[in-house]
Amino acid sequence: MDILTICILVSMVSVTNGRFPLSSEGQIRNFLFNQANYSSRVRPVLDSSRSVEVWISMQLYSMLELNEREESISTASWLSLRWRDERFTWDPEDFGGTDLILVSGDEVWTPLLYLSNSLETNNQGILSSPRSKILVTSSGTMQLGGALIQTTQCPVNVVYFPFDSQACPFHFLPENQIEEHITLYADSNLFTLFVESNQWDLLKVTATNATYYDLPDYVDNRPVSNYSAVSFCITLKRDPSYYIQTLIIPSTLLCALAFVTFLAPPDSGERISLGVSMVLGLTVFQLLVSETLPVASKDTPLLGEYLTENFCMACLAVPFSLFNINIAYGDSPFSSMKRPWLRRAFLEILPAMLFVTTYKDRLREEIVNEIEVKPSTVTNSDEESDVGDSDVKKVTKVKRNQIEPTQDNIPQKELKSVDKKNIQARTVALVMDRLILIIFSAVFLLIGITLILEFRRNDAVFDDACVS
Repeated sequence: MDILTICILVSMVSVTNGRFPLSSEGQIRNFLFNQANYSSRVRPVLDSSRSVEVWISMQLYSMLELNEREESISTASWLSLRWRDERFTWDPEDFGGTDLILVSGDEVWTPLLYLSNSLETNNQGILSSPRSKILVTSSGTMQLGGALIQTTQCPVNVVYFPFDSQACPFHFLPENQIEEHITLYADSNLFTLFVESNQWDLLKVTATNATYYDLPDYVDNRPVSNYSAVSFCITLKRDPSYYIQTLIIPSTLLCALAFVTFLAPPDSGERISLGVSMVLGLTVFQLLVSETLPVASKDTPLLGEYLTENFCMACLAVPFSLFNINIAYGDSPFSSMKRPWLRRAFLEILPAMLFVTTYKDRLREEIVNEIEVKPSTVTNSDEESDVGDSDVKKVTKVKRNQIEPTQDNIPQKELKSVDKKNIQARTVALVMDRLILIIFSAVFLLIGITLILEFRRNDAVFDDACVS
């Protein structure tokens, strides 16, 4: 090689070095990674007896879905890990004051974490992808963060549905690292970016440090091991307005309509059909509600019990209506009223208390109707008469005034023309209607008050799920 070629090569190298000078960050990387004692497979402590302290921070962006039937929750969050690598330090003054650099996840040691209650098929090594970027400071503090979309188990308590609150935990554990090697701590920066859901409101957030004891370890001469863990827990409160409009109010009105049938006359042809229609309506409604109510393996929702009780009461209204119709037509032995005290109670006392026409008043009304029919029959006979309508009205008015309130003063001739048994049966049937209506209304009101009191006992917090 001649002297000219050598000069050209030297000039090219000098020009290249001058055009692409090594930055301070590159100098730091060369200084750190060229150390003979650094390895990404070794825990970042100078004393092997010490544990690596890893701080975990979690910020919840939104709750994607809470599936009560499968007892699972899907969330989108930002998970951040912070620890210190004692071997990865430098003096900023030696590198132009640079205090922060960015490295890849496969170049340095990173903690491997997993969610113990995750439902994902692959939840090992959260945020440990080689493409993850880690911020490193001159003191050796490392910050690893990334988006986390996970579906985890969430024990659902549906006793107070739809006025319930759910506590969903997130249990983070190190992967095959005992507490003597890695200790996890919860950071205080939690859930500051939460976006409110249409159905759920965020009540509170808790973070606890825990230790899992007596977990099996398959290493020889170590029968048991302890693992450090961090548990985050979000408590969500359901907005009950939708379920009030679609479940509680319609079922209550349907049940109330079933009771209204007792206000219809016993001989009304639409009474049974109205009661059966209410039962069919509640049946269809129950089928629709069964798809909305959460499935509970241990506890039954109070709302489900309420709907079942309403359905049973609506069903009971139909046989009671049939029983009263049977009384009204005189086919039931109950309408005979052979005992004097029973006759007095159902024909005089109870009708006056329940605002039902008494037996004597109803009997008097029937007799008056018979008297009013006779003059009209006379005037319409084949024999021509000079008596006008005004005279008929006068005669009717006089005979009506002659009837006294007591049965003793009623002419026996008129009493024989009236079916007293049917009048008595009708009076008893109306009394029974009012009694059943009052009893059903009282029971229905008692069920409603009990339900309200039970809902008020809901403390809206189930922290046991976050501790387990």
